[in-house]
Amino acid sequence: MSFLVFLLSLTSFTSLATAERCDYHIQVKTGDVDHAGTDSRINLKLISSSGETLDIYNLIFWGGSKGHDHFERGQLDHFKARDTCVQPCAITVRSNGKGLASGWYLEYVDVAVTGHGINFEEEFDVNTWLDNVGPYKLQVTVNKCSGSSISKPTLSSV
Repeated sequence: MSFLVFLLSLTSFTSLATAERCDYHIQVKTGDVDHAGTDSRINLKLISSSGETLDIYNLIFWGGSKGHDHFERGQLDHFKARDTCVQPCAITVRSNGKGLASGWYLEYVDVAVTGHGINFEEEFDVNTWLDNVGPYKLQVTVNKCSGSSISKPTLSSV
């Protein structure tokens, strides 16, 4: 039985190791309004028209610059990493709502993906607060997909 478990885990590892990987350059623009910056953890989900996703659970840890203070007022932050190839037409941005400055005004997210025949860039305009006070929510989805299983382009807070 343990040999079978070993073989299954080896197969899973092999499939992960052979998954197509692409280079990502993600730019995140924090708005230039009072109290726009945040110290919260920011997660990003990239969603393709076919429903494939790439979940980034901590954008700074995934591809941020060490020693850099990310998500500050008026700032354009750059995140670079190599990960599973997804050509997104929708994104979901989520804040964990923690830290001294938990509210965040997100202007836009720009996603560039290259590799394995993909040369893609899309800007997702957000222009909203992610916050856990007042009428705001900690998550926002921007959907630019058309003709797919994902609904028409929308901006929604959940």
